[in-house]
Amino acid sequence: MLKPKIRTQVLQKGRPPFCLKSYQQCRGCFGWRNMLKAAQSDTSWQGLPLKCLLTGLTLKIESHLH
Repeated sequence: MLKPKIRTQVLQKGRPPFCLKSYQQCRGCFGWRNMLKAAQSDTSWQGLPLKCLLTGLTLKIESHLH
């Protein structure tokens, strides 16, 4: 079963992640993946800011795409 896609809004741009400097490739942080997964299945995450403490990137989950 496919999970619904979500729409995000960037509230604050962040610095490039350290993995791009070290490995030249984004490794996809587990924290972000888990927060986005939660937002796909639980609407209580929508509208809350999600912030990366390492880069400063802050997103808001706006809604599911239909």
